[in-house]
Amino acid sequence: MDVSDIFKEVFNYIMEEHNRKSIIIIAVLCFVSTFLSNIDNGNGSLISLLLVLIITILIYGIGISIIESTLKNSNEIPKLDLKNNFLDGLRNYILTMVYALVPIIITIIIAIPLGLYSNFYKLALVAEKYPVGTSADVIMQALPRDVVMSLGIAFVVCMLIAVVLLIISMYFNYIAQARLAETGSIMEGLNIKELYNKIKSIGVGKYTIFFIILGILSNIITFIGVFIDAYIPIPIMALIYNTVTFLLMYRGIGLIYMEG
Repeated sequence: MDVSDIFKEVFNYIMEEHNRKSIIIIAVLCFVSTFLSNIDNGNGSLISLLLVLIITILIYGIGISIIESTLKNSNEIPKLDLKNNFLDGLRNYILTMVYALVPIIITIIIAIPLGLYSNFYKLALVAEKYPVGTSADVIMQALPRDVVMSLGIAFVVCMLIAVVLLIISMYFNYIAQARLAETGSIMEGLNIKELYNKIKSIGVGKYTIFFIILGILSNIITFIGVFIDAYIPIPIMALIYNTVTFLLMYRGIGLIYMEG
């Protein structure tokens, strides 16, 4: 199946009449999660955050069930199963967090030899000599130009490294989630060698094109959602953007994984 055919199939999957009930459930979960995330009322916000975490894990689990059903050649979105979806979601959440943290940790370590922290410390020593209330312009004029330049360069380099590492992490995380759905093992999802072999069996070029197109489509849907949400006072983002991109990603991951 060509990459274009994969995305055509994904959109057909979303439009299938027998999937509407499941899509509505997913949309409601996305809406509730978004609504609770915006609540800020003291102690109540802690409860909201806990509920958001639970719903997020549940949604992650639904994603795994979609991949799993796709691998079984099913065209139906699996029915909500609170227990299994939550357990699968917890595994998926842990797996995704690992892939998210690795680029951050590596960037933090790389920042040391680049002088990000040492140069920041030097500037902080200069700034702390001035009393509270001193004009920012005065402090900026006193900062050593060479140190400011070194800090700026180190910061830019660190950000570029972080972005590259994050993209690589996402590149493997997609396959890792499919591996998790297939095996039920977090460790299999972290087996980079096996993941790379799977990507090679799919075709590095084919998988890369899929990865890029998925990113482009997700951003287009995001833009449309933001544009609509700015003019229509209802939570369009949660009901449309989150739901469509969610189905686009997980159904697409399942289909591309089957190509290997």
